[in-house]
Amino acid sequence: MPKNLRDYVNDVMNDNRIFSYEDVLAMDNEEGKYYQKALDYQYGKIGFPSNAELANSSDVVFVNEYTRQDGTLVRAHYRSKAGHGNPNKPVMQSPKEYKSTLEKEINDYMDRDVQKRYGKPTGFAVPVSHNYEVANKIMQTKEYKEFEAVLNQLLQGSDQKQSDMYLEMVEKAQKLQKLPEFGKLEKGLGLSYSLATSRPVYNAQVKAIKNPNSISSKIAEGLFPNATKYYRIAATNGQSVLRGIDDDNILYTVKQIEDRKLKEHILMSMRGNNVNIHTLVVQPKLNAELTRVVKNTSTVKNALKNYSGKLIFPIDFQNENNDLYKTIGHAHLFNPHRNSDGNIIVTLVDYYDFDESFTGGFAGALVDNAYVQQERGDLTNYVLLIDLKYTPEEWQKIINN
Repeated sequence: MPKNLRDYVNDVMNDNRIFSYEDVLAMDNEEGKYYQKALDYQYGKIGFPSNAELANSSDVVFVNEYTRQDGTLVRAHYRSKAGHGNPNKPVMQSPKEYKSTLEKEINDYMDRDVQKRYGKPTGFAVPVSHNYEVANKIMQTKEYKEFEAVLNQLLQGSDQKQSDMYLEMVEKAQKLQKLPEFGKLEKGLGLSYSLATSRPVYNAQVKAIKNPNSISSKIAEGLFPNATKYYRIAATNGQSVLRGIDDDNILYTVKQIEDRKLKEHILMSMRGNNVNIHTLVVQPKLNAELTRVVKNTSTVKNALKNYSGKLIFPIDFQNENNDLYKTIGHAHLFNPHRNSDGNIIVTLVDYYDFDESFTGGFAGALVDNAYVQQERGDLTNYVLLIDLKYTPEEWQKIINN
């Protein structure tokens, strides 16, 4: 138990509230996102005392559950006795204000993303340029009007129609780019722009991938089979698994993880990602394609060869397998151990989310789209756990090579 609870003040909140270990576990994703910076601050200063520890401390007071004037329910919690916020510093935004600010940040991000990739947009879809006269001429052409008509239909159509119209829109965009006028512009209408960056189209990506029978989904699966499958799980809140579309994975929650050390590691190491006991866990089966591919990569084998302790090297598939990099990104391997059958089990641990980093190109545009959907709450972030099983012979071969 920390000794400085009596005077503790959370500088992020400008408030003396103390979050217990149980408070953190009980937070849903929305609460976790709202309190994320405050939780990080407390973790660095005093950690997360348990309710039992706080109940036995003379440095804190207990506050019963109450409702704020704006209708926000505040759960029962503890506060430091002598801690006081700075009267000259504003307190933390209310949840309602925070949501409004977050929505503005998302919209600003989309605008910056378009500007960064393609310059100032002119009209509905033609990016570009300081040559507005040429851009306006393009917008008067038959090719542009056909493209805009398809784009409008795509945005307004049903999921099935919206998905399958992607290809038609691409075809129209390619015809548009062949116009001689495009050569006079500083930047032409890139495929990534037409598919991913005008603000209304940010919403189309999730709908296109949700339906595995759409033409767009089939093309995506041909290029990036695992990345498409595990993105679909996020886009459907796991329904693609529960409905039998995907039989390679099982779903449960962090609360149901049987390995106590693994559960505690996930809850503490991923606290900044809003992970709690209710967070979805996706686990590929031992015979799943993703498990098989990951198990046999040189990235994993090299990490296993050099492991030390229970928590072993972070891994990154960027230089070996583009599909895995888009599926997993950065992860680590946890607790190699021998099971009752004599085989060695190693668990890959990853948090499935997207960064707002600019990665360039068409793939980068899709990642940025996914980031926007994630921030809006249209994607379900989840913990990805992959058990990799090696026979004693396979393990010795890895260690000795």
